[in-house]
Amino acid sequence: MPQVLAANVVPGPQSPLRTKMQLQPYHVYTVGGHHVGVIGIDIKGKTELSSSPSPGTYLLDEVTTAQKFIDELHGKGINKIILLSHVGLSKDHVIAGQLRGVDVIVGGDSHSLMGDAANLAKAPRAAPVGEYPSQTADADGKTVCIVQAWHYSNVVGELEVNFDANGDVLSCTGRPIIPLAESSTWVNALSRTPLSAEEQAAVMAALPAGAAVYAEKSEAKAWIDTNVAQIAIMTKERIATFESKFCLSRDPGSSRSSTICTVCDTYHRGGGACQLVAKAFLMGERSAHIAIQNGGGCRKDLPNGNYSIGQAYEMLPFSNTMVTLEMTGEQVRDVLEDALEYFTIGGSTGAYPYAAGLRYHVDASKAKGSRVSNLEVNPRLGSCAWSPIDPAFTYVVVTNNYIAGGKDGYATFGAVPADKVVNTFTNYAQGFIDYLRTMHTAIMPLHPEEYSTQGYINKMGCDHSTNGECVVGFSCGVPDTASNSSMCKEEPLPVAGTTPPPTTGGPSGFLTRYLPDVDNGLAACHLEKDWPELANEVILDDEIFKTGGLGKLMIHKFLEVWLCYRCLFVRVCLRVCVVFACMFFGTIWFVF
Repeated sequence: MPQVLAANVVPGPQSPLRTKMQLQPYHVYTVGGHHVGVIGIDIKGKTELSSSPSPGTYLLDEVTTAQKFIDELHGKGINKIILLSHVGLSKDHVIAGQLRGVDVIVGGDSHSLMGDAANLAKAPRAAPVGEYPSQTADADGKTVCIVQAWHYSNVVGELEVNFDANGDVLSCTGRPIIPLAESSTWVNALSRTPLSAEEQAAVMAALPAGAAVYAEKSEAKAWIDTNVAQIAIMTKERIATFESKFCLSRDPGSSRSSTICTVCDTYHRGGGACQLVAKAFLMGERSAHIAIQNGGGCRKDLPNGNYSIGQAYEMLPFSNTMVTLEMTGEQVRDVLEDALEYFTIGGSTGAYPYAAGLRYHVDASKAKGSRVSNLEVNPRLGSCAWSPIDPAFTYVVVTNNYIAGGKDGYATFGAVPADKVVNTFTNYAQGFIDYLRTMHTAIMPLHPEEYSTQGYINKMGCDHSTNGECVVGFSCGVPDTASNSSMCKEEPLPVAGTTPPPTTGGPSGFLTRYLPDVDNGLAACHLEKDWPELANEVILDDEIFKTGGLGKLMIHKFLEVWLCYRCLFVRVCLRVCVVFACMFFGTIWFVF
């Protein structure tokens, strides 16, 4: 049975970590006749603040706990010690310098790619952050070897350590290996075609020195095949089609979690994947003005092509639910500053905020309270125009229950009174799925104006909008803002109460102006400006939109406006009549 090592994790009374498994602080392995002690250590602060441990579960100090068990192992005559950590590469180096008797640290959490850039060229979509292994000294000045192997088994680490008779490290060498199957295939949406021998040889010749072929294990394949077949039945249902990829990135210029995108794809505004999730929350929760989603809550890119239920749950894998909170504009600014503080000081890059109906500039080099500027709102994305947030106005914010509870540094969310918080109990992945199902054509990339991050200056003060080389090893250029077209086309508006222009030949000027993104459920642009008497009365119904084309949509729109204008106090009844009229008497609006 696999050993689960977690020396500094103390499970609560009802935690599955206590009731369904037995955590061990360490395990002793025999390697070539030598005893090697492996101690498991998890990061304390980030886990307690950025995860959702069971009630009563807490973590002990990493250094104190590690030293306790190093001493215990030494007392048993075991002098070769490996720390299996999940604290991040930079903290691994800090911890190593505070411990006595540790030889090797095999780390995680920061998803750091280490190794010779030449051996990894052309394969990963990230630049190595240092040599593999890295070497430092412990509190006694003895050598400690530190390694990490990126993420998702994209590379496998190979480390060789030589010890002296006292168990101290003499030397360590190694490399990250890019694992490959014995044969490759061409893959498209319909099939997988094996490469010919000539093609396979060409592939192997083009690979970097860090690549290596591994034979498939039959027992592993049999187990995987059985389970994959069962899962595929449940998860293969197509729910949407993406015209192009939506990249996963926790913050602008980060691609550590992406498998299909580069640093430059997300350099200026961050990733489109989490941005689309925020928009889905906003469109799905009709009471909300704006939506906020933490970058760490999104876990996968959205590739171009067909998209399934299974992929949606891989993208949003946690058991989070959608929650609404009533907050003033000042509180909204405060919660963004909270998140950026946690992001900036090293708590978690997953705290970086994505939003819909809300946008801003971020300067991560400034102090808390000054990192967010040019904060603008466009409630429900219902207007062509953005305006400065009103500090005194009360907005309804939809988010996930995880950060709504103050996790990931979102302290202001956690301080909102209970009577201002409503849990919809809709799983956040389900909310995303429901939104995607309303799309009847391929989903196009979001317009740059919709992105919540409109400008980004990193922690070192480098402005991604004016300098394309803020990320070491990449040259991404700067955005051509002058060529960006507006979200909404500036065309003449119809006067309230007049006949709209005809729809022959495609969407009219009215539709392209008032409904710039019909499939995405956007409300009518400038409604509150041009027809203020109706701004609070018109409710656009996605279900109605789905039942007809653009013509029926426009008919429904005008019938609803006309009837609401004259019958405000019986709107619910007349909205039913409107639905009936749209479906069966589509031309009746000409009579009015």
